[in-house]
Amino acid sequence: MAGLSLGLAPYLIARLPDADPGLIFWKTIIAGMAWQTVVSIGVLAWEGQGWTLDALRRGLWLRAPSLHGTKRANWAILWRLVPVGVLCVLAVDSAFGWLDAVLAARLPEWLVPSYADITALATAANKGNWSLLWIALVSSVFNYGLGEALFFHGILLPRMVQTFGRRAWAVNAVAFGLYHAHKAAVWPTVILSCVAYSWPAQYTRSIWPALLIHGFEGLVLIAAVLLVVLGGPL
Repeated sequence: MAGLSLGLAPYLIARLPDADPGLIFWKTIIAGMAWQTVVSIGVLAWEGQGWTLDALRRGLWLRAPSLHGTKRANWAILWRLVPVGVLCVLAVDSAFGWLDAVLAARLPEWLVPSYADITALATAANKGNWSLLWIALVSSVFNYGLGEALFFHGILLPRMVQTFGRRAWAVNAVAFGLYHAHKAAVWPTVILSCVAYSWPAQYTRSIWPALLIHGFEGLVLIAAVLLVVLGGPL
């Protein structure tokens, strides 16, 4: 991701002066998230993972959530964990946004380019630009499902538990945050927010809390992009 966001994106932007730098950057990020899908499949193949639905459920924690210390499926727990997790993410942004500002002010300009801010795409020029919505949809598929979420909470977290035990959720959150080289200016809140994904996933031995809590961000993204495309208030 660092190579794509800090290497390939600036290279393409310099050589495609007529293209929107923000869209070029976003597309390289999507490519990085899609690559995580490939890596995830590679890890499963290397481990000799069975490809039946039951085997994948076990290997990727795609099973129903269960209370810690029990094996009984408890889908109802999602009604408590997901809203609380979403509120925690929102609270982190509000309470610790100042840490992002402090860090951003000390980072070199090349690490926090202006075109990396997706909100810069919210302009009148993108009214009626339906391709923007398709890009957002593809981005969401790999960000909140097949790529980033699958790799960190379906591949890494279950295997981190075998190495780090009860602390695996914390190690996973730090790794998940630091991987966001393309969001270096918001590392503090990203890492803290990741706890809201990894802890409930480890607690319930299920990927679903992480997918749903993280996926709420995708719903906000789609709604915001749709508003821009329809020419809503900017």
